[in-house]
Amino acid sequence: MHLLRILAALTAFAAATSGPLQAASNDLYFPPSQGDWETTSCRQAGWDCKRLDRAIEFARRSRSSAVLVLLEGRILAERYWRLGDLRVDASKEVRYRSSSLGRDPHGGPIEDVASVQKSVISLLAAIARDKGLLDIEAPVSGIIGSGWSRAAPEQEAQITVRHLLEMSSGLNRRLRFGSPAGQEWKYNTAAYAAMISVLSRVSGMEPCEFTAKWLTDPLSMSNTAWRRRPALARFRPTNPLGLTAGARDLGRLGLFVANRGVWQGKPLLKDRGLLEEVFRPSQKGNRGYGLLWWLNDSDDWLEWDGGQRDGRFIPAAPPDLVAARGLGDRRLYVVPSMGLVVVRLGVAARFDDNRPDSLYFDREFWKRLMGAALESRRGSEG
Repeated sequence: MHLLRILAALTAFAAATSGPLQAASNDLYFPPSQGDWETTSCRQAGWDCKRLDRAIEFARRSRSSAVLVLLEGRILAERYWRLGDLRVDASKEVRYRSSSLGRDPHGGPIEDVASVQKSVISLLAAIARDKGLLDIEAPVSGIIGSGWSRAAPEQEAQITVRHLLEMSSGLNRRLRFGSPAGQEWKYNTAAYAAMISVLSRVSGMEPCEFTAKWLTDPLSMSNTAWRRRPALARFRPTNPLGLTAGARDLGRLGLFVANRGVWQGKPLLKDRGLLEEVFRPSQKGNRGYGLLWWLNDSDDWLEWDGGQRDGRFIPAAPPDLVAARGLGDRRLYVVPSMGLVVVRLGVAARFDDNRPDSLYFDREFWKRLMGAALESRRGSEG
């Protein structure tokens, strides 16, 4: 089965599927809500053990606090490191401590996962749509009231929920009018944050309540919660609410995505087409962006800072990879065709005093990880 998945990944390099979730697995293992999480070894998986060790070592040297690799739902690799191992300067240490919420029962860090929360909100929006509570074509002001932005009332009225999910609100980072809604893609955390209020209003619940009821309780994500960010206000004042989670909780979320919205045989959405829409290009301005998720199946896309990029987001990974990305290189990657889920927590990867490219960790780590997965396959064919 592992070799069949690797073959599927090799096939995926040649041609992307029409939707990232179409190749999702129906035979994933799902961990119990309590008790041991099954593991697999690199030898059982048919992976190159030395190359996998080098990938994990690269993650350690890249100032990771956690790396979790799941293959078909089972733990292939799990490593945790403490702050002293991350080689951060004093200012980064203060920032990391303010985003760290201790340890989970397995010894892994619980951290504010930064903009990974956007991808979680996207899944919650899909569930709200499935329940008939949310129309994403509706104006935001019609749900949470006018005056949520600093645009003129007639300009604000044109911004729909879909525009927030697409990052095409037309607002600047101060929530002032920049361009007509839907006209251009521009990454905007301040505008996105209105989605939390939208979901609270349509559900009649606070964020912790609807998140637990709809998603984290069914998936047994017991170390995930929303928390205020008073200590982080001076760093990122645009979104006062942070989502905290551990690597294993994010791994559960990745398995849910890999299995197309089904957890232990139970679908959390009746209309799973709503979930698949999340993982398709959401607009023409940035083909590498779905509904608050990053996609790997476009050769022409925009980075969060608006910079034009040629080539896939992560060239070494299969094109059906989708990713939740947060500040500090906090990541959740899902590759349905391989039954592969990868989580990385910590601080931004760096080996020297020069600020690396924003894709540095993604691309360098995945070159090593795919080398571990695919080298053994090539060897078996030789």
